[in-house]
Formats: sequence, structure tokens, C-alpha cells
Amino acid sequence: DRFRVFCKDNFSDFVQLARSRDMLVSFNGIGFDNKVLTACGLADAVAIQPEGNYDILREIWVADGLEPEFRYPSHIGYSLDATCAVNFGLKKTGHGALAPVDWQRGNIGNVIDYCLNDVKLTKRLFDRIKGAGGLRSPKDGSLFLDMRKP
Repeated sequence: DRFRVFCKDNFSDFVQLARSRDMLVSFNGIGFDNKVLTACGLADAVAIQPEGNYDILREIWVADGLEPEFRYPSHIGYSLDATCAVNFGLKKTGHGALAPVDWQRGNIGNVIDYCLNDVKLTKRLFDRIKGAGGLRSPKDGSLFLDMRKP
């Protein structure tokens, strides 16, 4: 339940923390977070792999009968925003496309705030999966079953 921010000055703390965990939880970690880790030069130290990690988006796709890798157009509509809206009545605090623009404009605090909120929403989804065994589908509101792998 502790939320942390990692920047260049404490990347080694992030690597140490990630390596000390049995499992990393993400929402689209394989499709997005790994690209960020690569851009930061950390992909070799910490890469989110399907084995031993729990990518909530991937598990939603599989629970809904889709392939675990993104395919257009069948995999559209399963965003963090849509998933949180149907499960908690909450929306994200911003849009990911604006984060690089904010960063370039020097609005670093806005980007950190946006990212921390995404982490909190992801944790809340994971806690729901552990407690209830699944999530409601952002596509039609039906309950996914058998997502309780962790």
C-alpha cells in the first residue's frame, strides 16, 4: 500500500524492489511498461514477462476469450479507464497521450500525479481480482470469472 516515484536518481532502488518481488502486477505492462523500461535503459534489469507476472489487461482479454496479445479490432475497449469505470464508477485523472506533452512542457508534477493515480487504480483492480475472483467487463458489464491466478 505504499506508492513510490522512481526517477533517474533512484532507478537502482526500483530495480532492487522489482527484483525482490515474486510477481510484478501491471495493466498492459507487457505492451506499454516494457517500452518505458527500455527507453530508460532498464529493460535488461527489469522486464515484465508473461511468466511470473500478472498483467491485468492480458488476463481480462484471456478471460473474455481473446488472445493474450493485442489484435485489432477485437481487443479495443478494454482500457484502464473503461475497466475502472465499469468496476468502480471511477475514471482516470487524465489521458496518457497528454503525459509526454506535459513532460516536455515541464509539468512534471502533473505527469507524476497522473501516473500515481493509474498505479492506485491498477492496485484497486488487482485487489478486486484477489477478493472477488474477477472484474466486470468494460465491454458489456458481465463478470469475468477465473481471474484469480495470483
